[in-house]
Amino acid sequence: MLSASGNLRPATVGIKAAQGWTAQFAESFERIFNASVRARVARAPGSGIQYDSAVHLRMPSIDHGVQSFIWALLFFLILWFGMLLIGVSDGTALILSLVAAGAIFLFIRVNGEDRPGPPV
Repeated sequence: MLSASGNLRPATVGIKAAQGWTAQFAESFERIFNASVRARVARAPGSGIQYDSAVHLRMPSIDHGVQSFIWALLFFLILWFGMLLIGVSDGTALILSLVAAGAIFLFIRVNGEDRPGPPV
């Protein structure tokens, strides 16, 4: 930017200061990042392979029967409360919800598992 006297000096001083600060910040960030990556990378026991210990993001293995039961329980509760809210009698809502939950459990248990291998 030009000042009233046509001098570019104040603008260039500010830009140079910003460039210096940005370069200093980038160097500090790179130094900290590289140190943290070196700290996380470990060697697998008994092999020469390196791995990053922070990249184990898999969910724990849950048996498919347990997953089916959880889905059936969830749908049972939704159906039961839903039937009670629309005015179905207590006994009828309970029996229909239990039958539906049993059918949902069997359906998910039989058809819901992802089998490894080539697609059929």
